[in-house]
Amino acid sequence: MSYSIDNGLTFQSSSTFTNLPGAIYHIVVKDINGCTATVDRTLTSPLALVAAYLYRTNVSCFGGLTDL
Repeated sequence: MSYSIDNGLTFQSSSTFTNLPGAIYHIVVKDINGCTATVDRTLTSPLALVAAYLYRTNVSCFGGLTDL
């Protein structure tokens, strides 16, 4: 899995993003087959934030399911 907070322009292998200012983020998660799932989230407090799951949904792709 790879993760992006800039509408899919750049991806990283970690699902942890640090030192983010308050803003609206378009989060994209991509699997090894290139399937993506997206969600918009607004950070209103720029304090230290750790999120294990931002959103949970089943995504069907290539005959399998994954949780986002």
